Amino acid sequence: MLTLPHSAADGHGPTRILTAQRAGVTSVPFFAIGTQGMAGAQPVQTFRNFIDAALKEA
Repeated sequence: MLTLPHSAADGHGPTRILTAQRAGVTSVPFFAIGTQGMAGAQPVQTFRNFIDAALKEA
């Protein structure tokens, strides 16, 4: 699981960015389920398809 500090003013900005890049985050927002990720704002149906595909893999 990717966890990052909450505050942008906490002094961990460079660490947060590096951690996200290593995890494959390419844009904000970024959503992860299991080992799959989805980048960027997406239509509701895209979220549904993403979740359904993850449930089939589980």
